[in-house]
Amino acid sequence: MTYNALVQTLFAQRERAGRLAASASVVSGESGAMAQGMHVRFWLESEEGRIRRARFEAYACPHLMAAAAYLAAWAEGRTPEELLAWEWRPLADSLQAPIEKWGKFLILEDALREAARKIGKPGRCGS
Repeated sequence: MTYNALVQTLFAQRERAGRLAASASVVSGESGAMAQGMHVRFWLESEEGRIRRARFEAYACPHLMAAAAYLAAWAEGRTPEELLAWEWRPLADSLQAPIEKWGKFLILEDALREAARKIGKPGRCGS
C-alpha cells in the first residue's frame, strides 16, 4: 500500500506521542483493542477550559497513527466542546484512507470524545 505525503509526514511526527503525567488537570480516553489491530488513547491536559497539551498512544496502521498525531496537534488550544464535535470523515479523506479503514476512524473519535467528556469532572484522571 502506498501512503500520501500527508500520511507520511504525520506518521513520522513523534513530538506528541506518549502520555502525560497524571495530575488533576489530565484526562485520558481510549478505544479499540490491540487484539483487533487498533488501540488508541488520548491524554489531554486542560487549563481554563481549553486543551493545553495533548498526547497519544496508538497501536495502529500508518493511516491511523497519522490521524492520531494530527488529532493530538489539532486538539491543543481547543475546548472540550470542539473536541466532542470533531468529525472524522474530512481527516480520512485528507489522508486518502481506504474505505475499509473508515471504521477505525470511529475508534479515534470514540477515544477523543471519551477524554473530552471527562474534562472538568471529579475523579477524571485516567492513568
